[in-house]
Amino acid sequence: MRDINGSSMDIIITFLTTTFLITIFLITFLITFLIFTFLIFTFLIITFLIFTFLIITFLIFTFLIIFLIITFLIFTFLIIFLIITFLIFTFLITFIFITFLVITFLVFIRVVISILTSIRILIS
Repeated sequence: MRDINGSSMDIIITFLTTTFLITIFLITFLITFLIFTFLIFTFLIITFLIFTFLIITFLIFTFLIIFLIITFLIFTFLIIFLIITFLIFTFLITFIFITFLVITFLVFIRVVISILTSIRILIS
């Protein structure tokens, strides 16, 4: 089959079919490439979100642990302070009690001496 100019129509038909097939191949390749890039980017975004969530929870738990350690230290210092104040007050109470005993003993001795002197005066 020949056209008006004498060139073969088979070459034109072959060229058109090959370009049509190449464009179909390129379009399918482009579509699959876009689908795979979309899937890869969604996977990357999901992993990024998961890792940021994990990092945020890790930071929150570390701050909670630090807060718990600080409160534990504060409560231990408070308990130590309470023990020290308890010891100081017991020392003060025992000191007051001992001074009270000494004073009562001195008063008792004074009373005994006065009784003995009054008996001596009565005898003489």
